[in-house]
Amino acid sequence: MPRTYSEEEKQQALDAFKKHGAKKAAKEVGIPEQNIRRWAKNAGIESDALDTMANANETRRVTLEHSRLLIETQSASLATKLLAEMHRRIDEEPEKIRDQDLNSMYGTSVDKGLAMARLTDDRGATAAKSMLDRIAEQIGVPNE
Repeated sequence: MPRTYSEEEKQQALDAFKKHGAKKAAKEVGIPEQNIRRWAKNAGIESDALDTMANANETRRVTLEHSRLLIETQSASLATKLLAEMHRRIDEEPEKIRDQDLNSMYGTSVDKGLAMARLTDDRGATAAKSMLDRIAEQIGVPNE
């Protein structure tokens, strides 16, 4: 037969649930997590732990978005410098440029720019910026 809990025990469990969530509350008060969850649901009570987790997730998302935008902005600036330098060299030093090198630099710049436009977090943005940095170094474009 299932154990019956007093109203005081239920209230202690619900108070712990509000502060810590069901798992910690269950350990704290010695009542099965399933019971605490059911009581909380029936009482319409939500845990502050869920709000804390949601806030942490939102903070992480905003931080990642900020990082991605910063990397994207830096990469776009560097890509612009790369393209300008490639065009300058085409105009001023065409005999020093191999077509293969030019095609490679231009293609990589465009490809990475397009890839970054599709990103929703940093996945790949750092790698794309790193690739642009290497190209800039190869052709002597300063990266400030």
